[in-house]
Amino acid sequence: MSSKGFTLIETLVSLVVFLLIALGVTFGLQHAVDGNVYDTQRQDVINTTLSTLNSSTPNSLCPPAGGTTVLSATTFSGLLFTINITCNVVTVYTPAGQTTTSVPATQLLATANWTTFGVSRSVTVQQ
Repeated sequence: MSSKGFTLIETLVSLVVFLLIALGVTFGLQHAVDGNVYDTQRQDVINTTLSTLNSSTPNSLCPPAGGTTVLSATTFSGLLFTINITCNVVTVYTPAGQTTTSVPATQLLATANWTTFGVSRSVTVQQ
């Protein structure tokens, strides 16, 4: 028997260890890329939703009490999504010493929904 070189068992064990490390790195990289895509899309959806909400008066987007307004929108990068808008009248309290202690205000709640890689995503914007 010669002591030169590697045995078949040593070679197979080193190959298995290398493959396990490669799978771990691949999984980590895929997870990072998916997270980056989601974060980019989320920010694009938020910016487009805020732009849509700011381009019109809030009361024109508000549905009747208990209803929902549904708008279709597209981000600058071409991602299609929907915006569901609901409105509630809330009471805003003013500082002490004012003539009125509370004022009714319209609270607009927009939920944007889209799908990425077969996964449904959503983000809520309150204005």
